[in-house]
Amino acid sequence: MLRIAVCDDEQSHLHDVKCMLDEYGATHGIELVVSIFSLPFDLAECMEAGVEFGLYLLDVYMPGMTGITLAQQLRRSGINTPIIFLTTSKEHALEAFGVGAVGYLLKPFERKDFFKTLDSIIDRCEPERRRSILLKVNNEMRRVAVREILYCEANKNIQQITLANGEVLQVRMTVSELFAILSPSKNFIRCGAAYILNLTKIRRLKPKSALLTNDTEIPIPRGAYAELKTAYYDFFCER
Repeated sequence: MLRIAVCDDEQSHLHDVKCMLDEYGATHGIELVVSIFSLPFDLAECMEAGVEFGLYLLDVYMPGMTGITLAQQLRRSGINTPIIFLTTSKEHALEAFGVGAVGYLLKPFERKDFFKTLDSIIDRCEPERRRSILLKVNNEMRRVAVREILYCEANKNIQQITLANGEVLQVRMTVSELFAILSPSKNFIRCGAAYILNLTKIRRLKPKSALLTNDTEIPIPRGAYAELKTAYYDFFCER
């Protein structure tokens, strides 16, 4: 879970950023808890009460206190949490990076630019992302440790995820969507159109199949063996 504080005096912008963060969390398998503040003093009071955040998104121009001033207070308090500034002017860019900001986006910014900025820091903010994923299973959100996933098999838009304990989870999404969620861990590779394999769970590779640690044998499509073999050896050589 990653707690994010968004502070902006423009209600419409707060709404837009909250929606984009919700979408980012859903599509990237990350549980984001977003708190929104219209005034910097409200955020400052929340922090003084002991609430901690893993990421701050701050407007620069706000009544009573600028986002730069608020960031300076954070740093003086010993809080080194990543900060992204969202503003309408380039004027304060040097000041922003002077307080260790990791991003400076000019309004109105595009969704893809916002997501790209989040991508660049999200792993540092939430290392757990590399160890677990959040999935909707049977209409409930469930966090699954990636180390427990043996393989995934596609059946049209239903993905069957087999865990080390033998449990099979069914998730409604495409294989490409699931692989996008799993790929940050670097443990997974697509094998043909139907399978995603956990490289750490492969016991033995043969030209036509991969034997997993639970003795399941996964068929390897024609032409996929060379890529899988290279990825398998490269993965363990890097480790």
